Amino acid sequence: MSILVTGVPTPAGTLAVLITPEDGVVWATGYGPARPLLAALPTALADRKPRPGPGPQALRDAFHLFAEGELKALDAVILADRAAEPFTQAVWNALRAVPAGSVRTFAELATDAGRPGAVQEAVAACLSNPFPVLVPTHRAVADDGTVGAY
Repeated sequence: MSILVTGVPTPAGTLAVLITPEDGVVWATGYGPARPLLAALPTALADRKPRPGPGPQALRDAFHLFAEGELKALDAVILADRAAEPFTQAVWNALRAVPAGSVRTFAELATDAGRPGAVQEAVAACLSNPFPVLVPTHRAVADDGTVGAY
């Protein structure tokens, strides 16, 4: 079995994307080389050989539409459930629901994820995000509106 390694052009540069080819699920994204992303994959995928390729057309189309201004296009990209705990996944899902051009405080994200008051855990979930661009942690801010932990 393999893990597909592709590069997708974005306004900020080429985004490396790791995908399981049998289902088109995205396991990691990041700017820069794919090697660190491959090293951080869950152990269940550790024996897969990286294989460069263009990636599924649906993924490429979603990024193209996003670059053209269709801000909801990335919502269709299927992400792997990589969270160590359900709350982290819930924070990532809450971030994907924040409309482009809007922000949510870490406290609001904690509430959206089902644990009001778990602000530090919401910050930690943002910091552990393996899906830059697809999980828009740049939409998370501190209570005073500052960028906060980044």
